[in-house]
Amino acid sequence: DATWIDVTPLGKYRGDVLQFTAMAGKDLRFRSHTFSPYFSFRYAMPTRGDTPGRGTFFREGLGWGFGHGRLDFGASAELMSDSGAFGFNPGHFVQANARADVRLGKNWRVEVPFRCSMPLTEVNDGRGTEAHFGLRLAWQK
Repeated sequence: DATWIDVTPLGKYRGDVLQFTAMAGKDLRFRSHTFSPYFSFRYAMPTRGDTPGRGTFFREGLGWGFGHGRLDFGASAELMSDSGAFGFNPGHFVQANARADVRLGKNWRVEVPFRCSMPLTEVNDGRGTEAHFGLRLAWQK
């Protein structure tokens, strides 16, 4: 997977980031539950110059999913190692994600995601324990 992140001013390539991601995992089904051990590697690099700093992220984790009728639930826990990408300090983090989705008809769904992250090593770059909660309306064909 390759992702281009365009940072303002748009179309000027200054501060833009190109990321390459590889992920491997295996879905294991047990009754109506799915467990998914996985690991991923992401390399981030600036498209011009050295800012923001290049670096790598390694993640290993376990995901879980369950569906019942129009409802889907999922959660994951992972360890993440950051080599110092984007100019941040190198460090190790634990992250947890959870979500609840409600399907509305054939193509629409409401998604309620939650994510929290906590450093396992000392980082002096402003990152600390944080939590994010969201609400999305998604369409998929």
